Amino acid sequence: MVSVLRRLATWRWAAVAIGALALAVLPTAVGAWPVAASAPSPDVLLARVRSSATVAFSGYAEANGTLAVPDIPQLGDLPALLGGTTRLRAWYAAPDRWRVDTVKPAGEDGTYAATGGTWLWEFDPGRATLVTGEPPVRLPRAADLLPPDLARRFAAATGPDELRSLPPRRIAGRTALGLRITPRDLATTIGFVDLYADAATGLPVRVAITPRDATTPALTAGFLDLRLAAPDRALLTFTPPTGVQVTTTAAPDITALVDRFAPYMLPNALAGLPRRDVVAGVPRGVATYGTGFGLVAVLPLSVDVAHGVLRRLSGPPAAPLKLDGVADFEGSTIATPLLNAVAVRLGRRFYLVAGTVGEPLLGRAVAALAANPPPRRPT
Repeated sequence: MVSVLRRLATWRWAAVAIGALALAVLPTAVGAWPVAASAPSPDVLLARVRSSATVAFSGYAEANGTLAVPDIPQLGDLPALLGGTTRLRAWYAAPDRWRVDTVKPAGEDGTYAATGGTWLWEFDPGRATLVTGEPPVRLPRAADLLPPDLARRFAAATGPDELRSLPPRRIAGRTALGLRITPRDLATTIGFVDLYADAATGLPVRVAITPRDATTPALTAGFLDLRLAAPDRALLTFTPPTGVQVTTTAAPDITALVDRFAPYMLPNALAGLPRRDVVAGVPRGVATYGTGFGLVAVLPLSVDVAHGVLRRLSGPPAAPLKLDGVADFEGSTIATPLLNAVAVRLGRRFYLVAGTVGEPLLGRAVAALAANPPPRRPT
């Protein structure tokens, strides 16, 4: 099952080096072009960003992260996505018809959204997998770092009093209008998010996330080349090459595994944070707390997974967990400017508690779980 999870979250793709080099110098050239745009009000532009999922496009984008996350198999490709450069080529017609390739020197993999599932093509070793269904919770994938998807996630959580306009810029050869999102929530690690959207369509073209008390973004994603038109349908259709291994599998439901190994009724509030509305299809054993951008997620772990995670977190960049007033526990913390996490054993129970909040708040959440162990769900 772990290997299936890793395949679902792992995208190893490549592009021609000369083409990548040419795209890399594009921002320098087009950034100097004059920009003229009549910007709408911030709330109007935010609404256009939120409704931009109907805009068809194709293009090349790069995401750059500076967050040091330990390489843990259960996290899939999250460490690489947050701690390095991800190069993406995308063709998008609709929410259920798209393709994303990730650019790497050693080969090319592809992800194709199709009727009835998602095709995963692994260039090396030459393997095709059709994943049927879409679980309510899944591991992060490279396509989540495309500027439109990333920006719409932030836009969905933004209130009107958290916005201000930024001067327009030239991005990927197009005039882009800017928004700065400054969270009101003082508990969040996010200082501000700069979001740029195409002036004509509202399609997000660049996102930069800067931690609190910092001046340099910790995660950026932006198009270097962009074409606003429906891509050729042939580019969105995957046909397995002759002779390659083809596998069909159901999408692994992470929440079902959680329910199987940790069927707890997590509380409606934790460390002073309210629980978010329960998502349809997500069991009570998984919970997210907080409002706006200050979020804390609680994920119970099975014994075998938990022991593997704790072993991987026995040294840097992880550090031992410190809890006052809790006797029977062991754990480690992962600290980055944007994302913090705690992996902990409390008695015979194991949890992963993570979020866009500071370590002290995560510690209070873990202490609350230790003081009031969640009851088991009725069978």
